[in-house]
Amino acid sequence: NMELLLPSRSASTTTFLQKRITSCWLSLMDELAAGVVVVGVTSHVNDVDAAARRAGRMEREVEISVPTPADRLSILTHLFQQAGTRIGPTESSTFTTASTAESDLESIESYAAEIAEPLVQQTAAAAHGTVGADLLTLVKEIFYQNVVTSSTGNDDMAAVT
Repeated sequence: NMELLLPSRSASTTTFLQKRITSCWLSLMDELAAGVVVVGVTSHVNDVDAAARRAGRMEREVEISVPTPADRLSILTHLFQQAGTRIGPTESSTFTTASTAESDLESIESYAAEIAEPLVQQTAAAAHGTVGADLLTLVKEIFYQNVVTSSTGNDDMAAVT
């Protein structure tokens, strides 16, 4: 995170050591050979020292916003398809497994599963503020819960919402 490495030197909370580190980093940036690309990431762009953002240093900024509901639906659809899950038109709000659980499962991809399309759409609409990594965690958790439920023999999988 750029705001931790290069905090604004004018901020009242910046320590002397942080100011020295920022100054040293800026000097090193000025000495880089042509063609070298430095990429930094921050979610608090205004907390990064202004000198680091000037032309010749970190002059280009690309903002990656939080996905829209349509984007989240696309991400969820892709993640479920990558995991071998069919998204069906059924109105059911449960996650069902087409194969039986084995005692030594090597991966979640060994499951052939189906999930209701309305459930995926509702999840995408309700997941405001989540990004792709959050949605991946959600899909993994759904599979984990399904594996646990299948391995315990409990077929009464609760709605995944």
